[in-house]
Amino acid sequence: AAADWSIVLRGEVRQDVDAFLAKDAELHEYDSQIQYYSKYVEKASHVPTSNTLHAFRIEYNMLREGLLTVSSSYVKLLKDRLIDIHRKNTHDLDEKFDVIHKRLQETPESTAQLFKLMEYVEQIRRIKIHGLAEDVANMVNRLKVILDLVHLTADDVAVTAAVIVWPAKLKPVIEHAVESLEDFKQEFEERLVEQAGEVTHTLKRIKEFVSELEDLSDVAHANKYIREVHKLEGRLEKVEAQVTWVNQEEALFKFPLSSFPDLEELKACLVPYEELFTLVMKWRKYEKHWMDGDFTSLDPDFIDVETEELSRELFRLRKGFKMKFKQQALEGDAKKARMNLDDPNPDNLPGPLRVCALALNQIKSFKEHLALVSALCNKGLRTRHWELLNEAAGFDITPNAGTSLRKVVGMELGGLLKEFQVVSSAASREYNLELSLAQMRDAWEKTTVYPTMNVEVEMEILGGLEEVRALVEDHFITTHTIKNSPFVGPFADDVKSWEAMLLIVKDALFVWMKVQSIWVELTPVFNNPDLPDKMPEENLLFREVDKKWREVMDLATGDEQLLRVLAKEDTLREMTTCLETMAVIQRAVNIYLDNKRNIFFRLFFLSNEELTALICEKDMKKLETHLRKVFEGVHSLQLDQNNKEVEGVISIEGERLQLNQKVSTGQLRTSIENWLLNFQDSLTGTLQNMTSTGVEDWGQTSRRSRETTYLPPWPLQVLLTVRHVYWTAEVHQAIRGGGQALCECLQRVE
Repeated sequence: AAADWSIVLRGEVRQDVDAFLAKDAELHEYDSQIQYYSKYVEKASHVPTSNTLHAFRIEYNMLREGLLTVSSSYVKLLKDRLIDIHRKNTHDLDEKFDVIHKRLQETPESTAQLFKLMEYVEQIRRIKIHGLAEDVANMVNRLKVILDLVHLTADDVAVTAAVIVWPAKLKPVIEHAVESLEDFKQEFEERLVEQAGEVTHTLKRIKEFVSELEDLSDVAHANKYIREVHKLEGRLEKVEAQVTWVNQEEALFKFPLSSFPDLEELKACLVPYEELFTLVMKWRKYEKHWMDGDFTSLDPDFIDVETEELSRELFRLRKGFKMKFKQQALEGDAKKARMNLDDPNPDNLPGPLRVCALALNQIKSFKEHLALVSALCNKGLRTRHWELLNEAAGFDITPNAGTSLRKVVGMELGGLLKEFQVVSSAASREYNLELSLAQMRDAWEKTTVYPTMNVEVEMEILGGLEEVRALVEDHFITTHTIKNSPFVGPFADDVKSWEAMLLIVKDALFVWMKVQSIWVELTPVFNNPDLPDKMPEENLLFREVDKKWREVMDLATGDEQLLRVLAKEDTLREMTTCLETMAVIQRAVNIYLDNKRNIFFRLFFLSNEELTALICEKDMKKLETHLRKVFEGVHSLQLDQNNKEVEGVISIEGERLQLNQKVSTGQLRTSIENWLLNFQDSLTGTLQNMTSTGVEDWGQTSRRSRETTYLPPWPLQVLLTVRHVYWTAEVHQAIRGGGQALCECLQRVE
């Protein structure tokens, strides 16, 4: 018996129970597990309460109660889980039935909801209710087994009973829902027919209102007319929304979609009326502003453009209305057929054509004043011009704050228009010249130079000088044109002053660009450490020029306007002196460079700029670029690990030549020409030694051996020289040997 209880006491049974509860077990498995662990309860109940051992009495009450408690807890765990499973199952079914019941009692508010609900009811009636009934039947079968194992609470019994009766309870609800939805369907169909009829009736009423627009013919009431058109457009928008709703409903009922052609026709019909009344309203606002507004603010060009645009649009609309009315006459409209649509009297025309004709006549009448507006509202008119205009008019016509075009027209100045136009034309030309002069000055506000890096000499220079020079040339041409104009008189002195300034700027730019060019050329030369000792006077002169030029660069790139900097005569004189000084320095530098060429003749292959760059170069890798121009076959140098000695040279083909005498790079810092001489001597000496050795080695090799073995490991130049030496010797010997020797030599050569 102790062995049976040992697994319980060690907790192994509890582990088995927990493992069983963790899996999704079937009902019969719960039955067997409960029966199995109930045996432990039965065994525990048969444990005696006491026992006698010799003279002692052993009490087992506590042991018996403990075993009963433990074994009963296992059975309770299984039964509780079984009750939880049943409770969840019944609650899920009850919730599903309740959701269906509530959904079946819903009232559809739209056709879309109606058809969704009808589809849902049909699905419940045909499919889902049967599946749920099967679930209830399965629950009842499981309940029969569960009741043999556990006792349910009153709440569980109530929920279970409610679920069992749900299928029978839902059946009349479903039937009622089907009947109710059919009634709703009939109601929605009737509403659809009613709405479609209302749309047709509304379109008919709007069509009558649109036809009444043909009677609107008073230009003064354009504001009222446009409001009426907007009202009709608003009504059409509502009708269009109704049409959209009707078509959506018809699609849901699977009816043919209704078309309402009058809708688009009416919308298209309102467009020209809206355009017409909008144009007329715009014209009337313009006319009010132009005739009674501030006279000095009138812009003749704007007025001309706007009146032309209004006239063009009105002509277009008039043409459209004519075509429309002619088409109506052809279709049998007797009223339109009797009308003369080209009648010159606007009062005999239909409303829209009358509005077009009246508006066009008003614009035409207004444009008669446009010449006067152009003459007197000229931006170029100054006090001197108004004095001439007043003299021509015989009284003061100078506009003030209260002057309007209506008042000017009332002065009856039309007979003086030609005299006004002469004065106004001259004012316009003077104004254009004055404007050109102002634009040139404004251009200098945005014109700047800037520091930029010269990659060739790696130093900052002034950038943008070429663009400034081009601007000056352009301004010279413009200024010359202004100066030669017959209308330059009022500001001739200003133009002369501007031209004089441009001359100074032009000279200054020329000097600046020349100074910078020479400065860029000389700066690397005087940065060479050995130059100050050899050209002390020129070095001092250059340092002084360098300082002044850098000051000018800072001034040019500062906050002060570039035009003012360039126009300073003191700066121009100073830079001119610098240029003359630089010319002296440049001549001295050229003599200095020629002296170096006279020491090493190959330097004559280089220009002054290239030689200057060679002298100033400190990087051995960059020095190779210059050496290629001096020694054609040398592409790069082979240096030692410390870059202090040249060990050999490499050709562009990759051929290497080790120098017999290494050349130190230390002399590069002091005398490039002497270093090049040493380099040349080492290079030619190495080639001479190799050629001499090659001639000796070649003479000790037989002809057959020369033809069958690989070429000797000599530089190609040495190999060719040696072969030419021996070929010449062999041919010379054959010539001296006679005809037979020459034939044998020819055979060998071939």
